[in-house]
Amino acid sequence: MRNHTILLILLILQFALAVQGFGAVAGNVGDVLGTWEGESKCTIANSPCHDEHVIYDIVKVANSDELMVTADKVVNGQRETMGSLSCLLEESTLKCTYKSSHWDFLVNGRQMNGTLKLADGTLYRRVSLTRKE
Repeated sequence: MRNHTILLILLILQFALAVQGFGAVAGNVGDVLGTWEGESKCTIANSPCHDEHVIYDIVKVANSDELMVTADKVVNGQRETMGSLSCLLEESTLKCTYKSSHWDFLVNGRQMNGTLKLADGTLYRRVSLTRKE
């Protein structure tokens, strides 16, 4: 009986560590904080959209689950702020809403790939970023 109890305790501990480790991979705010750089490409021809080299700075809003993404485009070697997005991290996806458009960024280690969809579901942009050190 004692061996069964010890085995059960070990299995519970192993399960708890596995769940804790999984949580650290999916939805860890620390995995998205910092500076990200890459390309933002338009998906609709003949639109006011322009392809851009971008830099995103992501910080945590104090006393909140909210993250703030400040988006800059690089023009003639200089950063120009386009605006900020209020976002939430759900599992490994950073979800942001601006007016009626939706940004979704899938975070995978040092890579983050995202899309901008308009209110009607039209895919307007694709973004590919790499985390800077």
